[in-house]
Amino acid sequence: MSYFFLMPQALQKIFGITPLLAAVAFLPLTVVQFISSLFVAKLTFTFYIIVIYQQLYVNN
Repeated sequence: MSYFFLMPQALQKIFGITPLLAAVAFLPLTVVQFISSLFVAKLTFTFYIIVIYQQLYVNN
């Protein structure tokens, strides 16, 4: 999580861009991360159900 704190500061201090432009630069990454987190939650639930099914019925 320190990436979202340190990179905008580096963009502002080292590269000299404005705080607003640094925030806008992170929008695509934020949107992709939000959408992928929705899919990961669904996949986790799906694989959890599969693992529980295998433990209950296949291994016995």
